[in-house]
Amino acid sequence: MSKRHQTGKKKAAEPEREVRLDKWLKVARIFKTRSLAQEAIEAGHVKSGTRSVKPGRTVKVGDRFKITKGRHRLLIEVLQVTKKSVSAKDSHDLYQVLEDHMERDEHQGFNRLLDQIEGSRRGKGRPTKRERRQIDKFTDQDKD
Repeated sequence: MSKRHQTGKKKAAEPEREVRLDKWLKVARIFKTRSLAQEAIEAGHVKSGTRSVKPGRTVKVGDRFKITKGRHRLLIEVLQVTKKSVSAKDSHDLYQVLEDHMERDEHQGFNRLLDQIEGSRRGKGRPTKRERRQIDKFTDQDKD
């Protein structure tokens, strides 16, 4: 049967053997665009073991990567390699999350206090005497 007669049949996406890391991170929907993936890789936010990697590094099944996005840290293992875009639902089949860690903000309580003060005072100038005492009390607590 010639290729012309097979036009009605859809061929399943074949897994690739090797794909660039930046392309794979985009296809796996870990980063929204390939350029964001490249920037993260070049900034050292994507590592293989303890080593930084390059955007052109080839990804193979079984590779593990540590990915840092803001305060979020992931350790993933590659399960499938493909160049073609897949649906958001199917993108999770491309990798397995081994570790998912969210770093705690060191100044979380202070930021919450400032948000409370600023939320009620947004655009009203300097803090009141009472608010200033709350801020001083909190910052003196950190010095001990």
